[in-house]
Amino acid sequence: WFTSKSQFEDEAQIVLDVVLECLESPDDGKLREESSKWLAEYTKWILKSMTTDTIQENAKSLKNMLRRLYGLLNHPTVCKRLGAYSAILHLSASLLSSESTSSKIIDQFLFEIFHHMIMSLRFVSTDDRALDTEKNAVFALAGLEKILFRKKYLEMLNGERKGKGVVNRRRVYDSLSHFVDFLFQQIGSNEKPVRRYCRQLFLRLSPKLVGCIQALDWVKRNAKTLP
Repeated sequence: WFTSKSQFEDEAQIVLDVVLECLESPDDGKLREESSKWLAEYTKWILKSMTTDTIQENAKSLKNMLRRLYGLLNHPTVCKRLGAYSAILHLSASLLSSESTSSKIIDQFLFEIFHHMIMSLRFVSTDDRALDTEKNAVFALAGLEKILFRKKYLEMLNGERKGKGVVNRRRVYDSLSHFVDFLFQQIGSNEKPVRRYCRQLFLRLSPKLVGCIQALDWVKRNAKTLP
């Protein structure tokens, strides 16, 4: 309710702050899990209240929330990343369940979320294996993949950004092709979890590009420019 009333912006921010604080609980996994569900619910109501006239404002609200999540994803403290992984997983489900209003948000932020999730894998090599941080990260990434591999989103992310309601902000990667370039570069990462995940996603995603039937087609096409 707060998310749909501009006069309650301060109250909505207080609610969000409390949820995000609980999300990084150092010793309560159940609280982190519940907080991730609350954050997904917050996102769902932002999407429900979204109209063509308010998309810029809604995108700004989501960007502020995502910026806080990115801070957790890139934090060396394990519990903060575990909370963020859970939040991303539930956020992905909210975006999929709100397809009528989430397309513009997916167009703007999906690559950005992927980027920060992949970068967070740099930390998991030094984590206690008993905490299963890599498993949790990959599980959250699988939630994002469910969005990415939907035909309509693949086409949207690989096309030009135009038309009414487009968020006035550059993507972190301009197209699906540029994102695939990033994945290929990360296959050479010093961190094994990054290499492993990016190789897997590159092999699945590169055949979705125009002119590519398999990953080898992408390699042949880009052979002259590869480092």
